[in-house]
Amino acid sequence: IILDVVVNHTGYQHPWLKDPEKADWFHEDRPILNWNNQEEVEYGRLAGLPDLAQENPEVKDYLIEMAKWWIEETDVDGFRLDTVKHVPKWFWEEFVKEVKSVKEDFFLIGEVWHNDAQYVASYAVTGIDSFVDYPFYNIGTAIFNAPNQSIGKMHAVWKRNEVLYENPYVLGNFLDNHDNPRISRLALERGEDPVTRWKMGLAYMYTAPGIPIVYYGTEIAMDGGNDPDNRRMMEFVDHELVDYISKLAEIRHEYPSLRRGEFEFLV
Repeated sequence: IILDVVVNHTGYQHPWLKDPEKADWFHEDRPILNWNNQEEVEYGRLAGLPDLAQENPEVKDYLIEMAKWWIEETDVDGFRLDTVKHVPKWFWEEFVKEVKSVKEDFFLIGEVWHNDAQYVASYAVTGIDSFVDYPFYNIGTAIFNAPNQSIGKMHAVWKRNEVLYENPYVLGNFLDNHDNPRISRLALERGEDPVTRWKMGLAYMYTAPGIPIVYYGTEIAMDGGNDPDNRRMMEFVDHELVDYISKLAEIRHEYPSLRRGEFEFLV
């Protein structure tokens, strides 16, 4: 069980915003205009969300103690770290050290939303174990939402990951998430059958190196455009993809080579 942890920002209506003693817990209210300026990315407000000032010792200590409390209280197995690129690397280095002092085999998977694989991989120096693989997602959605595409680009993603990461086998592979239009929508826009497209994508994701991440609704080929349309209420109905995903998971579990073996591109 992995909990989602956010240390970059609070919600729009957080009570701290009305607490005069915590006025210096936040960066000034300014948007991110230049996404290539790392200082703006770290100090600006993402989507207007109140941005926490990790350089404030009180804020830093609070966030780290909060994370340690959840481990001690629940014995959870790991954290999915939200908006990693919006928080300075020095903070993540301290965060990782402190968290793993509580539970040595604790697993940390970070969200670095960026198209440049080298930029994503640059955060590995912080000690974060893994990252959601946005380059995998970008190429995968382009290939699997239409027929007659070359799979070679997906293999190129893997070969690059082998160079960039100490352990690329623990990267998180995904084809759908809460921030982007669903594959079902991309397929429908091309006049394709979403179920067929999903079967192709899921078959690859479950047999390629990396950890498969399935977003809720995938198992019923849920439709959805941009946020918030891609966060519709779940419909608990029977669907052929439920059995299909279950079978893929069984195969992946049965054959260790699909999780840890070498990956050779033949055709």
